[in-house]
Formats: sequence, structure tokens, C-alpha cells
Amino acid sequence: MPPSKLVRSLGDGTAWAVPGDALSDLQHALRYENEDVVVRKRFYAATVIACYEALLALPQRERNARVRQIRVAGRALAEGE
Repeated sequence: MPPSKLVRSLGDGTAWAVPGDALSDLQHALRYENEDVVVRKRFYAATVIACYEALLALPQRERNARVRQIRVAGRALAEGE
């Protein structure tokens, strides 16, 4: 799973995990795959956790704006941009 399938730059110097198949695949792998697969995917899992933590730290207005940006980036990824 290349990082660009899971994380997208939003153009303001930040990079965020975006919803989609790559995130679902990561969740499945962390739950059900053997240890060798899980070890290789820890970096991606840490990225998702860092994004979640950053979202929670934002004030509500900024959090809502960031979530909108992440959704747009996720849709663009799904459409092949």
C-alpha cells in the first residue's frame, strides 16, 4: 500500500489520512493478518493515529473545516486524481 493511497497533502503543509479502501485494508490487516504483515503496516497505522489526535486537538470550527478538506481529498483519491 503506497503512502499516497492512505495519506494526502492538503496543500497547506499538512498531510492527512483519507477515507477509502487503503484505510479499510489497513484496519483489516491490523486485525487479522499475520505479524509480518502487521509490522510493515505500523507506520501507516501511526500516521492514522497522529491524524486523529491532531483533529481532536483542533477547535470545533477548525476541525470541521479540516474534515471537509480530508473528505474532498478522499473523493479526489477515489476518482483517481
